[in-house]
Amino acid sequence: MAPNRAARCVLAGVRAGVEGSARLLGRSGSDPVVVVDIAGSPQRFVPVWAGEGFPRDVKIAVRMAEDPGDGGAATVVVAASALSPGARQWLDGQGIGWADETGAYHLTGPGLDVRSAAPGASAAEGEGPAWQWSASHADLAEFLATIGVQGLSKISQEMDPDLVVTAGDEAVVVPAMEILAGYLPWSMSQVGRVLQHFDWAGWTVKQGGLRGPGAQRWLVDPSGLLSAWAGWYAAQPLDVVHTRADSADLVRVVTDSVGPRFAGNQWCATGLLAKAILDQTSASLASVEVLVSEEVDLGEIVKSPRNRLRLVPPAQANVRLIRSAHHLVSAAVRTYPVPTAAAPRVYADLLRPGVCTATEAEAFRTRHIRF
Repeated sequence: MAPNRAARCVLAGVRAGVEGSARLLGRSGSDPVVVVDIAGSPQRFVPVWAGEGFPRDVKIAVRMAEDPGDGGAATVVVAASALSPGARQWLDGQGIGWADETGAYHLTGPGLDVRSAAPGASAAEGEGPAWQWSASHADLAEFLATIGVQGLSKISQEMDPDLVVTAGDEAVVVPAMEILAGYLPWSMSQVGRVLQHFDWAGWTVKQGGLRGPGAQRWLVDPSGLLSAWAGWYAAQPLDVVHTRADSADLVRVVTDSVGPRFAGNQWCATGLLAKAILDQTSASLASVEVLVSEEVDLGEIVKSPRNRLRLVPPAQANVRLIRSAHHLVSAAVRTYPVPTAAAPRVYADLLRPGVCTATEAEAFRTRHIRF
């Protein structure tokens, strides 16, 4: 069933995108080959079925791709019901053609490189109404990017580990809506709406029906999600308390003035300070940024007997205390000498104007996020 389905899928893409006659060539005891005559020269495509079209499915299909075995040149084309954006990106990077049952295709071969008009769109993408970023979208996007990076090792301590598990090397199971609503400060209905928006954007994919034990959602394009959220977040205003320390050792100032006052899950470094800690560099910093849980009274810091910070106008500040949602601060990584925010938040803060160059921010993303 699946091989014939793959052949029909590839044949449809060939007929839509290639000028020339196309036909199926049956082979005894094997799957059919799609043959297309281009300018009098026949080219053969070997369809390989990749199921639902997730990156893991595609990589397995490519590894198991069958050699036609008759000495003729042939090109493998991966077919699926609906290839995810991440799967398409991987196939394009490998120079492997693809086609799926949504009608999208990218066919490559000797002297051939054709694709559908909207190669990045699946049948479900673009069908929903337009939406704009909001606090709930941002919270959920940051959460999903964080579990994608951390492999759930931190988050699963606060959730049922049976409900949040990694799936392959690129797709991650999205926790059920009731779990997300219990962790994030949003109702199940709002979480559901946001996830539907992410489905339309192609960042997540839902399978197995609308609801019930068979329903499951996957994070299939963490890179696209991260880029979109971080770009939006970096342009938003922050709730900042501007302080100054008359010291060249700002890391010591933070550990002395902030650390003793609050629990370990109530604050963490971000921006350049977090970058230096995660990169394990000892560069002197002209300013640092610290995320502090919104549940904390920042006035306690400046009132502390050990405080080395004083309130100043923004232009004079070299230690910026940023109020942030507690559930995001609590996802910090326990690093030495101070805890650091999860890598997606650090990356987004590095994108803010004047923090560092775009090249430095992208280099951090490559080292610590890898998607």
